[in-house]
Amino acid sequence: MLSRNRATTIRRIAMGAVTASAITLAGCQSNAGNTAGSTADDSKDTATAQDVTLFAAASTRVIGEELVEEAKKLDPPVNLTISNAGSTDLVNQIKEGAPADVLLTADTKSMDKAKANGDVEESKMVAANTLVMVVPADNPGNINSIEDLNEDTTLVLCDPSVPCGNLTEQLAAENNLELHPSSLEHSVTDTLGKVTSGQADAAWVYKTDAIAAGDKVEVIEIPNSENFVNDYPAAVLKNAANAEAAQAVLELLHGEAMRSVWENAGFLPAAAK
Repeated sequence: MLSRNRATTIRRIAMGAVTASAITLAGCQSNAGNTAGSTADDSKDTATAQDVTLFAAASTRVIGEELVEEAKKLDPPVNLTISNAGSTDLVNQIKEGAPADVLLTADTKSMDKAKANGDVEESKMVAANTLVMVVPADNPGNINSIEDLNEDTTLVLCDPSVPCGNLTEQLAAENNLELHPSSLEHSVTDTLGKVTSGQADAAWVYKTDAIAAGDKVEVIEIPNSENFVNDYPAAVLKNAANAEAAQAVLELLHGEAMRSVWENAGFLPAAAK
């Protein structure tokens, strides 16, 4: 028979073991709960991002950074890569097999060509743009209106094969103006660059490009420009790697979330119509 002291000691040891086991079990349960919570959070942060490539008209480069940030806010989020070039070049690149998910052109003519090529089916208007004339900030050619343009003016225009050039021809005809360009560029970006680099006295570019150039240029309005507007259609490509994510980007371009971004850049957004 155990002594009272020895029996007490045994009971204390047993109780200590139970207590230790309970603490250990509780700790395991707590750690298990923390691990599950971390896994859920990590999954929420990283598991759903989708990659989408947008081929977009050169003139839309001014909204590129904001568009990328807005795409990250989609559900699920989209990692958007943007390739900017002249609309005609983009359509040709897609026809030749360049990988893209969404196409955004600076006129309906270019989008119609992509449809004829069988690369897209339906498109949606997302914005519109108009033309202005720009001269260098110091205005070396002393040009204050389209009436000051003459054969001695170093004038740079977009090539008629690209949207800004086609619109230029229409607007010049409306104003009964015979233009004498020193060079014809295949993107509005290059056209503007001739003025900001001091290589030209004047250029006709989109209003959005003039705004983006800031104090590097002086803006001169072109009469009747409000009657000659280029619509900007966008479409999901037939061979889009992720059609659902590409469609989400198309809806973003057209939707209210991008309205202020388009407007601040000088575009007329579709959401405002």
